Amino acid sequence: MISLGILTLHPQLESNYFTTIAKQSKKYNIIVFRFHPLQWDPGTNEVKGEMFDHFFHKWLQCTFPLPDFIYDRCYYTHKQNVNEFATVKMLKKETTFLSIGLPNKWSVYKVMKNHHILAPFLPKTEKITCVVDVINKLNHKKKLVLKPIRGAHGKGIFFLSKTTKDHIVIQTHVHGQKKTGMFSKKQFSHWLHNFNVTNNYIVQSFLRLTNFEGEPFDIRILVQKNETGDWQETGRGIRLGKKGNFVSNLHNGGKTKNFHEWIRDVPMNERNEVMKQLHIIVSTIPPFLDKQFGPLYEMGIDVGMDQTGKCWVLEVNSKPGYRTILKSLKNKDFYENPLRYCLYLHRFKSKGVTNDE
Repeated sequence: MISLGILTLHPQLESNYFTTIAKQSKKYNIIVFRFHPLQWDPGTNEVKGEMFDHFFHKWLQCTFPLPDFIYDRCYYTHKQNVNEFATVKMLKKETTFLSIGLPNKWSVYKVMKNHHILAPFLPKTEKITCVVDVINKLNHKKKLVLKPIRGAHGKGIFFLSKTTKDHIVIQTHVHGQKKTGMFSKKQFSHWLHNFNVTNNYIVQSFLRLTNFEGEPFDIRILVQKNETGDWQETGRGIRLGKKGNFVSNLHNGGKTKNFHEWIRDVPMNERNEVMKQLHIIVSTIPPFLDKQFGPLYEMGIDVGMDQTGKCWVLEVNSKPGYRTILKSLKNKDFYENPLRYCLYLHRFKSKGVTNDE
């Protein structure tokens, strides 16, 4: 019997998702386990985790051999989970992962910037190498965005603006609330040093990505590989942030909206142009990044749109959240997709062919 291990740091965060996958696994003849990376013993190659039991319809504690395939849903922070991250790197040498995962935002941006089709959809982005560089750019642009090279859920993003009195305003969002501070150039320079932005942050042009009600919004598009190993769109949804905020992330108080309901309200001429841009983005990014960094299984593509109807690729995430797209799923077999792709990989493995060939 094929075994699939779901790797997670916090089982409770996506418990319903994991359990629904496990409930569907019986008809695919796949046994599903769930475990934390540190529950794996490299010496014995065994894991002390949980197995989904179809008789009792629940997860049961048990010890089992390292599964044939791993679905990695681990999210890391900068200072924590060092041991977990190192263990997962070891695990990738011992078994087959559905997805290797994408590197940091800067690495992804650099390769996409060199793609002639994708380049026009990317906000101008640079890596911060020195504090003076940020100040000079702000003097020129007046507004900038600082984003952590590694990060998710809209955390650690700062919006900078220079006032007419030569002060610098810093705005960020914490638990859905906008926090604002005003600094002199000297204070701002100290803040940049203390926050250690050098080499840990990228700087982007500021884009006003709000709807006509003043709410920040973006489009999340989920793409996954199917049972034949081909990319397909699973669904797309809208994230709406609080009016006056700059981010739409759900972790910062954002809400979701059905994409199809939203697009119906867009005027026909603009709607056709938006759909054309989204088609180009969705058909180009997955196979390109898969070739550059893969093998990958899924991606969440976040697209912003300014008030001229121009689309901007804000981020591509290889461990996307699903709440945004659940209201407008295109693929009704969403919970079975990891199982189907697992069978696809098993067929190749049985023939002695690796996932990246």
